[in-house]
Amino acid sequence: MPETPQQYTQRMLAHSQGKDPLRLQQGTPRKLAALIKRLNKKQLAKRPAPAKWSIAEILAHLADAELVIGYRIRLILASNGTAIQAYCDLLEVRWLLSEQAGHDVGTNRALAALARDVIPTDAAAKMAIAEVPTAPFAVLSIDDDR
Repeated sequence: MPETPQQYTQRMLAHSQGKDPLRLQQGTPRKLAALIKRLNKKQLAKRPAPAKWSIAEILAHLADAELVIGYRIRLILASNGTAIQAYCDLLEVRWLLSEQAGHDVGTNRALAALARDVIPTDAAAKMAIAEVPTAPFAVLSIDDDR
């Protein structure tokens, strides 16, 4: 049985528990580069199973998500109480539809679902996310000597 979005969230949060999020984010590009530097294009593009993502697809998703997250962080820092726009990409929709179907449904079906706005209800784009207004941030700085 596939894990629920809540179980996935808990599993992902467990990887960073007790660690500085800025340090994790800062070190991620180096760690990913080291992990894939000896892999060729065929290895990067190979899917471990029909409905599972390849390494290249995961990296593309991370790059897309980083752009969105960076934009959201700037919005949040610039204005107290900023509503956060839901985000859902083609790979997520393809993965969710494939999980439901039990096989890879392909890019065209995922694109069609996005175009018709009939994406799975457990997609990130269907989740209501809003920042709770907080007090303005104090001065933020990264101590490079840590």
